[in-house]
Amino acid sequence: NDNDIYFETVQRAEIGLYDSYVATLAEQDPRVPYTICGTFDDPANPKDSDVTPTNAAGCTSHQGADGVTAHYMQQKYDDWGSDVPVASGVDMRLIEAEAALLNDDMTAFKMAIDAVRAHYGLDPLTAEPAGAGSLEYPNAYNANTGEVTDPGVDAWSILDAERLLTTWGESRRHWDLHRWDHPFLDGGIVFWDAEPRRASCYPIPEVECQLNENLKGATLLTGVGAETQTCN
Repeated sequence: NDNDIYFETVQRAEIGLYDSYVATLAEQDPRVPYTICGTFDDPANPKDSDVTPTNAAGCTSHQGADGVTAHYMQQKYDDWGSDVPVASGVDMRLIEAEAALLNDDMTAFKMAIDAVRAHYGLDPLTAEPAGAGSLEYPNAYNANTGEVTDPGVDAWSILDAERLLTTWGESRRHWDLHRWDHPFLDGGIVFWDAEPRRASCYPIPEVECQLNENLKGATLLTGVGAETQTCN
């Protein structure tokens, strides 16, 4: 019933960034700040390895809530009063980049992406993308350097990575996955065994159906696919 991002990641270490997609996509990107609070003694064999504290400032735990995972503590929301952006200028630039991409305007696309990267002190894209292409997952784009010289990295993959990193932790990723029919959606289970794909949107909770008059009688999409729910 609340948004305890700070509480769960800084005080209790319920949620960490170790081996997460954002942490591996761009190491220590300023848009996804985190502190390494613990490291595996044997990184090549983490399942059978102990975790040693790094004693980094601000860390409250060197392990995740499971007691075995090295804890990478998110720092985007680092106190109780941290604001979660609803809209921002960098988000607007990314919308402009997507519009340019839909119009096959690679020059305008690169300008918008570079404006976002400049805001965070990052280098511009190292080359203009040759074309829109299609989404990749995992993404081969190097967001730390803006490297796009790999011919397998196209503009849609760049936009995907830049949106993920820029709006990370701001509750926008599910909709991006859903509207782009993202390849991430194939290949795993999130909520229940019967779900044929990873979910791109959360089910509406039963209590919301019971209490929200605007949902009475509505047929709701509960995941990507045919799963629906009726609010009675």
